[in-house]
Amino acid sequence: MSRRYTVLHDPAGLLEGELALDRSAHEHLAEAVLAWAGDPGLAPADLQQIALQLTGAARAAAADARRAAN
Repeated sequence: MSRRYTVLHDPAGLLEGELALDRSAHEHLAEAVLAWAGDPGLAPADLQQIALQLTGAARAAAADARRAAN
C-alpha cells in the first residue's frame, strides 16, 4: 500500500487548525532524528526537508496546545 503525505511548512501560521497533523509520521521522524549518534549520512537537501517537516509539526502541536489552553 502506498501512502502520500503533505508536508506542513507554514511559517506565517496561516494554515493553523485547518490541516490535520499526521502524528505517527512525525513521531517516527522525530524518533529517527533523536536516535542519530553522529552524521546520518544524508544530503544537505534531505536534512533541510527534515527540518522543515519537524518545524511544521512543532508549530501545529504548539497551536493545538494554545487552543486547548484557551
